[in-house]
Amino acid sequence: MEIVISIASKIGEYLVAPIGAEFGYLINYHSNLESLKGEIKKLFEKKDRVQGLVNAAERNGEVINPDVQSWLTNVNDYMIQKVSHFEDEINKKQRCMYRWSLSRKAYKITQHVLQLQNEGTFNDVAHPAPPREIWSTFKEGFKDFKSRMAIMNEVIEGLKKEEVRMIGICGMGGVGKTTMAKEIIKRLAELNLFDKVVMATVSQSPSTRRIQEEIADQIDLKFDVESDPGRVGSLHGRLMKIERILIVLDDLWTELDFEAI
Repeated sequence: MEIVISIASKIGEYLVAPIGAEFGYLINYHSNLESLKGEIKKLFEKKDRVQGLVNAAERNGEVINPDVQSWLTNVNDYMIQKVSHFEDEINKKQRCMYRWSLSRKAYKITQHVLQLQNEGTFNDVAHPAPPREIWSTFKEGFKDFKSRMAIMNEVIEGLKKEEVRMIGICGMGGVGKTTMAKEIIKRLAELNLFDKVVMATVSQSPSTRRIQEEIADQIDLKFDVESDPGRVGSLHGRLMKIERILIVLDDLWTELDFEAI
């Protein structure tokens, strides 16, 4: 007899709990709708704050983090698909017979809105953009050098050979060596021969530290040391991580100590 009573008691618990929860939707109709309204307002405010940070980062040329972009998209989509549709449903179903259903939906949507609020907390919304590829900064300027096409093609063919480690373009100042080098770089980008191409100006009075800085800027390297050996080590370490790299030194007047760079 005790066993039967115990089983009946458990069955009663399982039946009463769901009925109580469902009945609660009807009782809490107004509070569930007000709660949803308040949480939607908070979500919109958070979205506006995040969007403001995103807009500021984009103006600074930064790259927006994928999780931030995804969150903003999810919020916008959810607001359109779920919340807007639910608001229309409330306006159409004002009678008491629909209150249980509306209250239940309001509660569930509120839980999702709270989840979106929690997911919308970010340490950073963006990160600095990688350095622009050097060829993308070049202006058109090779149109008057069609007679030099043979030389340019010869240089490109030479760079395709793995055994070739260095190529020089020689000539008097002002004949268009720099313009030709830039055109070669642009064509190399189309051929995808190198993972990275960097260019630095040596000049008649070369500064090793300035050349280091020019190269470092193009491979997103920030020197955390000031000593010459330390800078050389940092630059060498980063360059060695790039499998195929071409370094173009422009305006080279005298023999340069490459080990010092």
